[in-house]
Amino acid sequence: MAKDVYEKTVKFENSASLCETITSLNWNASSQSFHYISQLLGLPQYHYHTLLGLTVSVGGITESTVNFSSQSLLNYLKGIQDDSVALTQFGDTLLSIFRDNLHNDRVNIPFLKMLNLLLTNGCFEIFNTQENHQFCVDILDLCKELRKSKDVTKLNACIAIFCGLMQFQGEVRKKVLSQLLMLLCHYFPVVRRSTASQMYEMLLIHDDVVDPELLDDVLTLLSDTDWGNDLDTVRVHRNQLCDWFGICRPRVVAKNTQEEKQFTNSVDVKARASTETRCKNKAMQQRKPHTNPKTPAYPTTEALRACGGAVVQLYD
Repeated sequence: MAKDVYEKTVKFENSASLCETITSLNWNASSQSFHYISQLLGLPQYHYHTLLGLTVSVGGITESTVNFSSQSLLNYLKGIQDDSVALTQFGDTLLSIFRDNLHNDRVNIPFLKMLNLLLTNGCFEIFNTQENHQFCVDILDLCKELRKSKDVTKLNACIAIFCGLMQFQGEVRKKVLSQLLMLLCHYFPVVRRSTASQMYEMLLIHDDVVDPELLDDVLTLLSDTDWGNDLDTVRVHRNQLCDWFGICRPRVVAKNTQEEKQFTNSVDVKARASTETRCKNKAMQQRKPHTNPKTPAYPTTEALRACGGAVVQLYD
């Protein structure tokens, strides 16, 4: 691979010095390696897998790896800000990685952290020249899928992405705001608190989201409300925010959650097993003692039928 990289990247550096760098570089040192790894993003053959690897590094938990990989990625994006074709290609690759790993927690959580870093640093400002840019719309749709998760870490990361998408103009901004307002009434109190906190910080930056005359009222309501209260209480405050933002109030739909269905099925199975056990015991009591103590005494067919037709195995 090193030879292939050498042949493909002669346009970036002198071929002789590059060959020497590849062989002498300490690839285990993040302070040295990520500068060169990020250059592979300029090669179509390695673009996807290089960005996939950087995703795990930038969104990881090892401080040194996160710092050096993040800086290298930001430097690369800074160099292509004036190249709309390269930036669009980068965005398309990001979306491909997100779609391919939407339900892979080893990738999607680091991906959300990395995407938040890029949005925070204004790496996609060029997309603001077009309302409802497809990149923003696709990111929103994919994050909406993750919003159904019950992983608090993932939900908090999605909230950060929603707040980061507020920098873009058009209908996508209203859709993002609608998602945030729904999260203010999430089942988990910790998610409601996190949403309110991040929305507050977002409005300090993007104060054009709401009428300037209402901004202070919105900030006060977000900061003073105890979003850990019961849902009926916080829903009143959330609906007030919907009115101020000009967003339709979400409707409360009464339906069984997946957990409720699983619980109901579990109860049915346990009840059925309990009924079968009682019928077996009753049938055993009605049968005469077996003459051979080594042979287990099983209930007769007549005794089992007397139990109301419970679904058990007939041994006689």
